[in-house]
Amino acid sequence: MMWVLYLCGAMALLVAPSVAVAEALRLRREPDDVGFWVFARQVEGRCHVRWGRRQSPIVRLPLPNAEGRARAVSLGRGVHAVEVRTWLPSSVGFAGRVCLPPAPPARWQAPGMRVVEAETPLDPTASMESTDPDRLNRLVSRRPAAEALSQLAGKAAVVEWKINGRLLALRTRPADPMSAAAVVEALGGATVDALRVLLVEAAELATALAESGEAPPPRACAGCGRPQGEDPWQCPGCGEGLHRGCREMTEGCAQASCRLTADAPPELGA
Repeated sequence: MMWVLYLCGAMALLVAPSVAVAEALRLRREPDDVGFWVFARQVEGRCHVRWGRRQSPIVRLPLPNAEGRARAVSLGRGVHAVEVRTWLPSSVGFAGRVCLPPAPPARWQAPGMRVVEAETPLDPTASMESTDPDRLNRLVSRRPAAEALSQLAGKAAVVEWKINGRLLALRTRPADPMSAAAVVEALGGATVDALRVLLVEAAELATALAESGEAPPPRACAGCGRPQGEDPWQCPGCGEGLHRGCREMTEGCAQASCRLTADAPPELGA
């Protein structure tokens, strides 16, 4: 009977790797899934196939005075989210995170990142963190921004908005597990619509800060606008300077033209 126990043990050890391999093979097929192309047409974007393990196609799309990049993000166990990123003409000078419903503080920690009490028309159940509470409140107190986030939360189970200097990233997740292509088709359009509003509001704040002399100083961290003296990191791709915590928050470089951004298109050599 010992051989039966050995066989059961071997099968148990093989289950997890087999599931991982099956998921990887499914994700590799999904760049050809019609869901990405449906989403690209919805937002007047272009779809690029990224090669490599567990990587999503990137849909590049026009936003107000900016370019957006959308992709599917694997969260494991068949769960996927859609993320759209864009870049401001100038920095808002802080790092921040807004979550609906509320989420625990993130595992990364940009220098000075702390929980913020909302003083805004934003949904009171939202959680907020920032290196500059006043600036984050100034941003989400703009009614169009607060309404865009709240309306998006009515369509997605989880909404997370990250601000890192010039970089804006908006991520949404459905209530039930979906494939990468299905979640992009289901939530991509609404996520892009919300980011269009947030981009305009953040750009106006960044312009106001620059005109009032409150813009970040030269050589400041590209993610949070603070001096880089504490735990600095220099991007090996473009030389941009960030704190290590800010680099983790942005999941790579914060510069749109760098090949080490989380969503670098193929021509950048990612």
